[in-house]
Amino acid sequence: PWFVQDKNLIPSTDQPSSTIGGSPTATPLLLLLSPPPSNVSDNLRSLYQNLIRSPFFDKYSITFIDAKLNKGHKALTNWVILVNLSQDQENSIRGATESTHYLISSLGLIDEPIRVEGNNQLASSPAAAWSFID
Repeated sequence: PWFVQDKNLIPSTDQPSSTIGGSPTATPLLLLLSPPPSNVSDNLRSLYQNLIRSPFFDKYSITFIDAKLNKGHKALTNWVILVNLSQDQENSIRGATESTHYLISSLGLIDEPIRVEGNNQLASSPAAAWSFID
């Protein structure tokens, strides 16, 4: 998707390229955590710290989108945070959503009721399941 950048992948300098059967193999890639942008609130930094420690989420997938960056758009929120489930947690979307809902509530990130939406596609395909916390 448009919001995924390849800038988080850099060649690893720890292991040199090797050859298998005379043909070189690709240099392994080292994933780097993307810190939150410098202009996010302390509350969102705290949320980020909790998300990277959660066993539910792929910490390398966390992406912050400045919803009000484009002047022509009238976003109702300042930031959108996208995160993928860890590879071994695909069937845990409900638990991940509930734990994030609890985290947002306990951190006092918002004063209004938190709306949770999603679909229940786990029976047909875990990859088709999604969840949204507003």
